[in-house]
Amino acid sequence: IVTFRIHADGRVSEVRASKSSLGSLLTYYCEAAIQDPAPFEEWPDSLIGLIRKDSRLVQFTFYYN
Repeated sequence: IVTFRIHADGRVSEVRASKSSLGSLLTYYCEAAIQDPAPFEEWPDSLIGLIRKDSRLVQFTFYYN
């Protein structure tokens, strides 16, 4: 599980694995999957108005088989 904050300007911050049953290398790959493509597109004004904040805390769960 990787938790991070995404900002209205497309930046990400506070990326960290909050729970992992993987080794350190695969955990790193999960964090990099979020950090490497950043920055993302800026949020449209309608989304900023809906969320009413300039950032949002997000949690992704990665599953490996």
